[in-house]
Amino acid sequence: MFLHHLPSIFYISFVIRISYLFKTADINMIRSKAIDLIKTFNEEEFRQFGLYTESPYFNRELIQVKFYELLKKYYPEFKARTFTKEQVYSKLYPGKTFNDGIMRNILSKTLELAENFLAIKQFRDDEFNHSLHMLQAIAKKGNDKLFGKVEVKAAGLLEKSQVKDEMYFLNLYLLNNEKRLFSKNQKSSLYFPDELLKSSTESISLSFLIFMLRNYTDIANTNLKMFRFEEHASLTEFEKYADSEVKKYKDTEYLQYYYYSFKLAKSQDEKYFFEL
Repeated sequence: MFLHHLPSIFYISFVIRISYLFKTADINMIRSKAIDLIKTFNEEEFRQFGLYTESPYFNRELIQVKFYELLKKYYPEFKARTFTKEQVYSKLYPGKTFNDGIMRNILSKTLELAENFLAIKQFRDDEFNHSLHMLQAIAKKGNDKLFGKVEVKAAGLLEKSQVKDEMYFLNLYLLNNEKRLFSKNQKSSLYFPDELLKSSTESISLSFLIFMLRNYTDIANTNLKMFRFEEHASLTEFEKYADSEVKKYKDTEYLQYYYYSFKLAKSQDEKYFFEL
C-alpha cells in the first residue's frame, strides 16, 4: 500500500524542492533603489543611460561602466536567477572574495548616476529652460553677439507655446528679466531696460493672476463651503484685485477663462457660465 504511493510522494517532494529553489533565488536577487529606478527606463532611456555612464565627464569609475554592461543582460525585468550580488560581484571581480560593502557602493553610485541622468535629460528636453540657462551663462561672459543669438532662439521657442498660461507668462518674465539684467550689467545697447522692465512687470502680474485664479477655482469646485461659510478677508481682497486687473488684459484668453471660472465657482451665478 505504501509502495503504491511512492511515485506521488517523490513527485510532491520534487515540486516542493523546485519551488523552494525558485523562491530562494528570488529572495537572493539584487534589490535596490537603483534597480527599481532603472526598471522604469524605456529602451532608448536605458541606451542613453549607458552613454551617460560611459562619459568621463559624468563618471570616472570604470567599474560603473562594467556594471552597466552587466545590467544589459538582465534589463528590463532584472529577474534572472543569476542576478544576485554574489554572482554579479564574481563577474565584476573574477577570483575575488565577495564583499557586500563594495557591491553596496556600486549600487549607490548607480542610483546617483541614474538620478543625475534623469535630471539632465529633463533639463535638455525642456528646450526653453535650456536656452534660458545658456543665456545666464553667456551673460556672465559678457558676449553681446552670442547673447542676442541665443535670446532670439529662446523667444522663438516661447512663442511656439500653444497654451498661454501662467507658465508661459512666467517664462516670458524670466526671459525679459535676463535681457534687462544683461543690458544693465553690460551697459549694452542691445535692449531698452525701461521697456523690458514694463514688459517683465506685466508678464509676472499675468502669471500671478492666472495661477491664483486657477487655484481658487479648483478650491471652489472641490469645497464650495469654503466660499459660502469661510470667506475671509484675503479672498475678498484678491477678488477685488482680480476684478480691476483682469479688465486690463481682455485679449488674454487664459486669464479671462479662469477669471470667469473663478466667479462662477464662487457665486454659482450662471451669467458667468455664458462668459466662458
